[in-house]
This record gives sequence, C-alpha cells and structure tokens, in this order.
Amino acid sequence: EGGGGDAPEEVVRLLRDENEYTQASQKHLEPFREILYQEMMGHQKEADETLLIPSAGGYGYFGKYFVGKSYQVHYRRRKLPEGGWGAEELVLDENEIAIDPEDGSKRPYCTVSGPHHDPAHSMFAYGTDFAGSDNYTLHVLPFGFTTRAAAASSSDARVQSVAKIELEQTDGSAHWSPSGDRMYYVELDSEFRAFKVKIHVLGADPTGEQDAVLYEEMDRKFSVSVCQSSCYRFLIVTTASAETSEVYLLDLTSPAAGLRRVAPRIFGHSYGVDHRNG
Repeated sequence: EGGGGDAPEEVVRLLRDENEYTQASQKHLEPFREILYQEMMGHQKEADETLLIPSAGGYGYFGKYFVGKSYQVHYRRRKLPEGGWGAEELVLDENEIAIDPEDGSKRPYCTVSGPHHDPAHSMFAYGTDFAGSDNYTLHVLPFGFTTRAAAASSSDARVQSVAKIELEQTDGSAHWSPSGDRMYYVELDSEFRAFKVKIHVLGADPTGEQDAVLYEEMDRKFSVSVCQSSCYRFLIVTTASAETSEVYLLDLTSPAAGLRRVAPRIFGHSYGVDHRNG
C-alpha cells in the first residue's frame, strides 16, 4: 500500500529476524571484519582539506576533516584586496550537529547538506537528516554563529528570528534571492518524492507552513530539483522522470514575472539549460 506511513509490523518483525540471523551466522567473521576495516582506514587520510571554492562576493569556502572526528568542519576565507585569502573563519561543525543535545550522545546517523550562503555572505542555510532517508530539515544561521542554540540566545531579535527557521520534509537544497530576503527550497511528499518548489520569506512563519508554492509537480513519475544558473540570475526548476524532463526558469531580478517554461515535456526527451554572461 502506498503512502509514507509506518511499515506493517509483520514486515518489521521479518527484517529484525533476518538481521538477527545474519549477525548470529556471521559472528565468527567479526575478527576478520575488524582487520579489513583497519586495512581500509590505513589507506585513507583521516585529516584532510577540500579545495577552497571562490564565490561571488569576496569569500571562498572549504572544509576540513580531523583525526578522530567523523564529520566535516566548514570554513571560509575572505578574499584580500591585495590578493590572496585572509584568515579562516569557522562556519559550521557537522560534528557538533551529530551530538544529540538532549543527552549528549552521538547520533546513530547524521548527514548535513550545505551550507548554502546568501549573496551578501551574511547568513547560510543548511539541512539535517538524522534518519538516512534523504529527508532534510532546513535551518538558517547568521555567519558568526555556529549553532542554533547560540543564535537563539543572541540579544539581536533578527538573529533570534532566523534561528527559529525549521523547514521540514525538504531535499536539503536552498537557493537565495539576490536581496537575501527569501529562500527557494524543494519540499518532499509523504513518499519522499521531491514535488514542490516553495518560497520562504525571512520573518514569516519559521515552520514554512504558509510558504508560497512556486511550482508543484502532480505527476508521481516526476521529481523536482532546483539549481541556479552560472550567472546567478536565474533559478532553474527541473522536473524529470527516468526518460523525460522539463525545465522552467525564474528570473530572480524580476520574480513577479513567474516561471517560464523552456520547452514542453515530450516523452523520451531529456534536456538541461544554463545561462551565463548574457
């Protein structure tokens, strides 16, 4: 039966029985699994750093991995007028997010999307998935605050307001308007299909329940994704099935004009578009 509800109890029971049988029948292999794990880890660098990616607006973003930590730590550097890059600034530590604030334990699973910074580099959005379902809850933080708790305790009312944003059931992506006063994101349905593009205006209901819908895909064979053009002028909304796609553009300099379809969907025809310097 379709829908996003809980699995039938007999299915859950069967899966648990199979897991228990597998663990019992392969218990004698545990020492070998540990040997293989240590050998694989011996070929990987626990401490590493990603390439710095320059971004329009004078900042570059990169990440680091540290020995003994499971998750990435995000940083940025300001581009200096005389050339080169300034000191690193901490943006977001995924290892902190992986800790359950209620009891201080490490979460069994943690994936973070982003951070997605606004054009002014004054705030960023990021998504959290603690279940492994690719179902992200989006949050927003001003730069200078690395946790929601710290932002919530700020004396600045605007910082407090931003820290309350909690947009559930999304695909984890976020794209900002040129003014940074609104954010475009993709909502998932009860079966975790990406089907709506919504607009969250800063200062509005932080749960997103009243957010306007920019696009909704009714055909359950299709899923929606969003990106920005290379020139950052257009929001590109793509809806696609296994063999067919359809693309819409939103001019972010005049969003009131609404979406424009590039070409109608034709079964078996898949295409993509971009716009740059023109």
